[in-house]
Amino acid sequence: ITVTLSMMICISIIYALCCQKPNSAPRKAVYKFVKCNPEGDQANCVTQQSPSMAWSPDLPDPGRAVLDVLESELH
Repeated sequence: ITVTLSMMICISIIYALCCQKPNSAPRKAVYKFVKCNPEGDQANCVTQQSPSMAWSPDLPDPGRAVLDVLESELH
C-alpha cells in the first residue's frame, strides 16, 4: 500500500481530533501578567498571577482580569 504525505497528514489530524481523552479539557484557569517598576537601567519586573478559578468559556478577557487583580491590591 502506498501512503502519500497528504494521506498521512489527514490520518494524523483525524486521530488528533477523534482520539483525545475527554478529561484533557482545562479545569482550572489563571491569568498571568508582568508588572514592571523601572528604576534607572533595571527593569525590575515581577510575574504575577490571578487566583486559580474554575475554567469557563465565559471568563473575562485578560485585560479585565488584570484590572480585578490590581483593584484587589489597592484595597
